[in-house]
Amino acid sequence: MIGLIVLGVLLVYVFTVGIFIWLAIKAREKAGRRIAKYIAIALVLIPTWDIPLDGYLFHQLCKKEGGIFVYQKEGLSKKYYLTPGVSTRKLFIRPDGGQSNRLVKATGNELKVDSLKWSYNIENSTDFDYVGWGKVVKFTTTVSRGEKLLGKAVSFIGGAGWFAETINLGPRLSGERCPVYPREPDRPSYRERLLYKIFYKLKD
Repeated sequence: MIGLIVLGVLLVYVFTVGIFIWLAIKAREKAGRRIAKYIAIALVLIPTWDIPLDGYLFHQLCKKEGGIFVYQKEGLSKKYYLTPGVSTRKLFIRPDGGQSNRLVKATGNELKVDSLKWSYNIENSTDFDYVGWGKVVKFTTTVSRGEKLLGKAVSFIGGAGWFAETINLGPRLSGERCPVYPREPDRPSYRERLLYKIFYKLKD
């Protein structure tokens, strides 16, 4: 299925380039070589002219609004953590950049994320049309206790330019993701990173 989607995107791209070349040839026949050259340059730049601007605005947005924000830390009793020695799956980062899940023994410092929902509200939201100047998707995770916001994690995907965003028919979003943090065991997502920054284990 993904292969067909990629093939479809490539066909759209090739078709678009063909249209541009055809228009340039027609322009040369009617307007002369010099004018046709400028028209050809314009047609090439039309799909890509906004990529530098889109990328700049995207990175400015990331610096201003993206990241993990902790407003209040909370100490948790051991009931919110795995018992030392029990089997659990952990994410390991390989030297080649890949990742794998392995069954290992818990150290006792691993959060039982599912148990937090009884005392805390953890919400994930996605805004697919966050800005007006380009296609930027905003991902937000918030953690609260009652009306008190304890922290939030905000990340974005975007900066690809309108052409790539328009012809993107695949399941993955166009552009890059930010902020980018080194991947760590136990914290493969922004949610886990946020939870481990907010909560800490109380001493017995």
